[in-house]
Amino acid sequence: MPTARTIDGQFEAIGIEDTRYHPPIVPTATSQLVPTPKAKSTAKMTRSRRSRRKLSIPRILLVGTGALACLWGVIWLVNAILRGLTDPAPMSSAITTYSPSPTIPKSEPKVVSPSPKQQPKLLTGALSNDLAQQTVTKWLSVKSRSLGRDYETDRLKEILVEPALSSALDRAQTAKVNGVRWEYTHPQVTIEPMKPIDPTATTAKVAAKVTEDAKYFESERLNPARSYSKTFIVEYDLVRQADRWYVKDMDVVKTLAGG
Repeated sequence: MPTARTIDGQFEAIGIEDTRYHPPIVPTATSQLVPTPKAKSTAKMTRSRRSRRKLSIPRILLVGTGALACLWGVIWLVNAILRGLTDPAPMSSAITTYSPSPTIPKSEPKVVSPSPKQQPKLLTGALSNDLAQQTVTKWLSVKSRSLGRDYETDRLKEILVEPALSSALDRAQTAKVNGVRWEYTHPQVTIEPMKPIDPTATTAKVAAKVTEDAKYFESERLNPARSYSKTFIVEYDLVRQADRWYVKDMDVVKTLAGG
């Protein structure tokens, strides 16, 4: 075999070119260098099966849960039917005796009625300064009502006896007929000091200092000429009947001031 020297001084064999015909290498159908359609299809099927396995697990759990729920509902329904068959009374009573819940009434605001006027103390017992002042004050209040807008004469008998009762009734009736009336206020009523009185006494004379403001109206028109504001010293004759004190008579003994 011929040799040739190389650049580095070594000798190597020089091959003779093979002039024989060699056919080209053609890859066979089973070559692994290029995947065939059949191999691609097989790979896709493998991946599809794997994905189906992954998806089938949640579906199985969901279907299983639904089946258990349906089974539980069927068991409960059967149990309720059996209970209704064995004990029908409660079911029928629940149907026949049903009534709507009572309507709760709306709370209404409480109406606070005015307290009645304090009843005056009964004018009973042994006469004293306090009891004498209560008696005189009550008379002045009843007089104002009897000569006022409504001419309330019914209460005169609660504090007056004859002859004062008849005199007060006549005056009120005359005022009503003539269409006149009075408006009285008594800002001050003071009983003069009294001498000791026998506890069993049935009569007494009391002096009182009374300030009286009076407005006189004719046909609902104020008449200033007959109106006044004065202070009087008045003597009252009191009488005890059924252990109560009444005004029997009165007399103005002095006018102190006023116009």
